[in-house]
Amino acid sequence: MTTLKHILSALSAAILLVFAGCQTPEPDLSFPTISVQGTGAVSLEKAATSFPVLLMSNRPWKATSDVPWIAFDPDSGRGGTEAQTVTVTVLENTSYDRTATITFDCVYDSRSIAVSQTGTGRPEDFMIYFNDFDKAAATQSYGTSGTAWPYLDQFDGWKNELGVGIEGMTYAFSNVSARNNSNSNGTYSDYAGSGLNNLLFSTNGYIAVKNLSLGSFKNFKLTFGTEKYDANNKTALFDPAELPFYVSADAQKWVPLTYEYKGTAAGRWNIAEAVFSVPEEVTTLSLYVTAKLSGAYRLDDLKLEVNEEAGTVLDFSQGTEIDTGGGQGGGGGDTPSGGSGSGTLSDPYNPAGAAAAVANLTWTSNTDYQKTEKVYVKGKISRIANNGTFGQSGTYGNASFYISADGTENGEFYVFRTLYFGGEKYTSGIDIKIGDEVVVYGALMNYRGNTPETVAGECQMYSINGATSGDGGSNPGGGDNPGGGGDNPGGGVNPPTGDSVTWTIGAANQTWTAATDPTYGAGFSATENGLTIGYYKHKSSSTAVAAQSDHIRIYKGSHLSIKMEGKTITGVVITCKPQSGTSKYCWDMPVADGSTAKADESKLTVTWTGSASSFEADATNGQIRATAIQVFYK
Repeated sequence: MTTLKHILSALSAAILLVFAGCQTPEPDLSFPTISVQGTGAVSLEKAATSFPVLLMSNRPWKATSDVPWIAFDPDSGRGGTEAQTVTVTVLENTSYDRTATITFDCVYDSRSIAVSQTGTGRPEDFMIYFNDFDKAAATQSYGTSGTAWPYLDQFDGWKNELGVGIEGMTYAFSNVSARNNSNSNGTYSDYAGSGLNNLLFSTNGYIAVKNLSLGSFKNFKLTFGTEKYDANNKTALFDPAELPFYVSADAQKWVPLTYEYKGTAAGRWNIAEAVFSVPEEVTTLSLYVTAKLSGAYRLDDLKLEVNEEAGTVLDFSQGTEIDTGGGQGGGGGDTPSGGSGSGTLSDPYNPAGAAAAVANLTWTSNTDYQKTEKVYVKGKISRIANNGTFGQSGTYGNASFYISADGTENGEFYVFRTLYFGGEKYTSGIDIKIGDEVVVYGALMNYRGNTPETVAGECQMYSINGATSGDGGSNPGGGDNPGGGGDNPGGGVNPPTGDSVTWTIGAANQTWTAATDPTYGAGFSATENGLTIGYYKHKSSSTAVAAQSDHIRIYKGSHLSIKMEGKTITGVVITCKPQSGTSKYCWDMPVADGSTAKADESKLTVTWTGSASSFEADATNGQIRATAIQVFYK
């Protein structure tokens, strides 16, 4: 007979059994370890194969490899006291000899095995030519000024070639310099470039690698790192037509080589690649690359290697001749080849001669650069940047275009922001077109040390298709100075003379306070010894701000007012603060009496002469940052 006592006793026993079953087992406190059978290295033939690895691990483990051609079965497992077998499978090797590392990990412990597999041979045995141009770092210490990058015939540190085909090889080059800036492994690179030196192409620049030995190989891949950065059009994309590549079987006749550029963004390094084959009888190959746009294209990591697969077979019978000079020839150095002319009216520079005239001029910043005297340059318009309008602000009265000897884009020179005949501004109805033969007169510079061009605002048209004025009339300036003299070819504004007072902005005797003009609105003004200078918001989209430590900001659309108690103002000279980048805070200012205060960007001044009880002018064309204001009076 079952009693309550028996039931309670059985229930208690069951509960004790449940609790006993839920207790946590003793943890394994031993240190994690893993071991694998073998010597730590495996050598395999090129055929696909598998081999076993015996491992012991007291913790969960995982197998990994640093290459995609090795697999594991299984690739992970639990720890235990018995050995486990992992099958390692290696794919067939149809390429060069190769190596890899396989690793077995167990928490803190790991073991590795090196795997080598025979292929078609060592990669270096199939490298015909490679040059990263990095034998020695280029320095900016060349040219007559000692501040220029070296041309290729001035510096051998770019000659760092290797490969099985370089014995008997020679170089030819012109107008190419070695640079250790804008490097191929830097912020603006999208491939694993070598860095250090790269080559920059100037006007008519090229480099040829001649007479590489091909042995019995017929299939090849050509690669090179390249970048396009056009300072005049920073969003311009890479264009293979502007950096054509040619190859030759005899270094005499050259055929174009079509390549693919891998990049899609402006101003960035990336790889270009071409795969091709040569006919059976061809045993040597020469390479040639040139740039049709000066100062924009760079080259690095030039490589010619044997390729496993065939490409398009090149037909060398239809090649064209290209002048590549001698073994070290092709010009370069201080004087780019092809230049002619002396810069006079009777013997103007051609585009190459203009480029040669500025080849060694230095450029540090927009306000610190060397320039030539005013000279004449003749050529045909090949491209037009603008016909007298510039930017979003409307008509600035100047034009920018490229000229070359024959009107093509080969060997161009940049005519930047030139004025019209007699130094007049371009106006509506004035036009220029591709193919026009022009002569310009002005100062030249080497912008950023790599772009020969005219100095903005210091150049003007002398003739277009033989006509020396807009109506086909005679030279408005006469003689060798078409503009009527000196640094002011257009007549312009004569420097004021007489008594004057100068305020240097930020000097202790100025007290700038908030002020409101009934006509021009809110702004700031200061008064000292009867002279009051004020600047006001007027039509600007920006509110006037207080004087800075060294300048006042007269925003575009703002108004400048100058009054002198009991005096007539006869002149004003505003000294402007330079702006970083490509422009300056220095613009023409329309004056209330109908005249214009003229800007001279080269001198960073805005100058007006006249006679008025007060000087009232607007910053119509752009912001002006005045660091000093000189007022002439009587």
